[in-house]
This record gives sequence, structure tokens and C-alpha cells, in this order.
Amino acid sequence: RFPFLDHEFITAAMKVPSHLKVNRKSQKYILRKLAENYIHPSCLSMKKNGFNLPLGDWMSKELKDLVEASLDKLKNRDFIEPRSIDRFFKAYKDDKFSYSKIWHFVALELWFDKFLDKK
Repeated sequence: RFPFLDHEFITAAMKVPSHLKVNRKSQKYILRKLAENYIHPSCLSMKKNGFNLPLGDWMSKELKDLVEASLDKLKNRDFIEPRSIDRFFKAYKDDKFSYSKIWHFVALELWFDKFLDKK
């Protein structure tokens, strides 16, 4: 998770003894104890709940051009067999695959574009 990637945070966390990080009653013990100072108790006792975006809808509407352009660019790289991308995309269009599989290809191409292509 993003806030826990800070190198200073990780260095400090490595100095904390293991028995203080997890106990029999609670995982993330220290984090939960710290959170008690900032978060209302009713929120701390809530069950974990996912956060979903309407990405499937966006990919078929607002992001459609981005998806198709990204897949075309990815097919032109010498990284993934273009026919494989086409098969995945066809299966997605035929509602045989979740949009998430295609989104991984799009995200990969966007990563390539940002970190490998841009000097």
C-alpha cells in the first residue's frame, strides 16, 4: 500500500520487535493501536469492505479509445504475442473474460509508455 512504501517508515518498522506487531487478538496490532487516536471506534470495528470502480463501464465508454490504442501499441512491442492479445480482447468483447484481464494489458502498456519510452 502506498503510505507504507516510504523508506523511512519501513526502516522504523524493522526496528519494532515482532511481538509488538502482531498478537493473538489482532493482526497489525501497532497500526490499530495508533489508529485509535485518530479514527472513531465504530470505524475501527467495521468489517473490511472493498472499493470498486466502474472500470468495466468506463472501458466500454469513456476509456474505449485508450483501451484500443494501448492494446495496439502493446501488440507492436516485442513482448507479448499479438495474437494472444487479440484472443483475450475478443473473449472480453464476447463477455467470456472479465474486463480486469484486459485492463492489466492496458496498465502494462501505460507503464511501458511512461517508464521505458519517455526518456
